[in-house]
Amino acid sequence: MVFWQTIYERARKELRERGIKMREPQKIEIPAERMEIAQQIRDTRVKLGYTQEDIAKKLGVIQQYISKIENGHENISVDTLRRIADVFGKRIVIKLK
Repeated sequence: MVFWQTIYERARKELRERGIKMREPQKIEIPAERMEIAQQIRDTRVKLGYTQEDIAKKLGVIQQYISKIENGHENISVDTLRRIADVFGKRIVIKLK
């Protein structure tokens, strides 16, 4: 368990004992298709030897945005996907089944 999780759990317990209700953390459901794209982006970046910072600089965004994309937490547009593909020297192929 990570240190901050221990502190968080301790704080939640103390608040419950005082009768203070806290919201339960929301579980984020990430669509499988988004995760597949995110994995392809990460795999391609690593295969080409780029860091997230490298890609961020080329796109004019911050590194955290690239991290969100690669973790499936950012629902990117086709335009953004095209820009990423351009940085990789790749093209996008979309198939509807």
